[in-house]
Amino acid sequence: MTPPHSGYPVIFSSFACQVKRLAQDFLVMRKTFEGSQKRRARRAAAFVLVALGIVQVCLAQNETSAYPTDPQISAALRQVSAERIRQTDEKLVSFGNRSTLSAQDDDSIKAGKGIGAAREWIKSEFELYSKNAAAALK
Repeated sequence: MTPPHSGYPVIFSSFACQVKRLAQDFLVMRKTFEGSQKRRARRAAAFVLVALGIVQVCLAQNETSAYPTDPQISAALRQVSAERIRQTDEKLVSFGNRSTLSAQDDDSIKAGKGIGAAREWIKSEFELYSKNAAAALK
């Protein structure tokens, strides 16, 4: 069973195009094979055809998926912001070190460097999320 996901048809379609191209290339090259190469080439062709068949079945299953799209999950995914992810990444990079052996003393945390400062920032972010969630539940 394939879980519903809008990216699957694109991925499978791309894969199907690649397999078709390989099959076309194979048909052209097959004429130059001899003896054991032909047997291996036939096996490879069979594999390509089976793979293409699997892709076609997956595409068909995905289009007629028995799993409806959950509107809450869709709404949550629409709220994901690439800009926010970039800002979070830049903030984590600004701490300068991911090693658990890096500075965790008060001076380093106040200076915003090392794993201790990163830990404190992450904690404050989760506290903010918690506060916002509690306000939303009221």
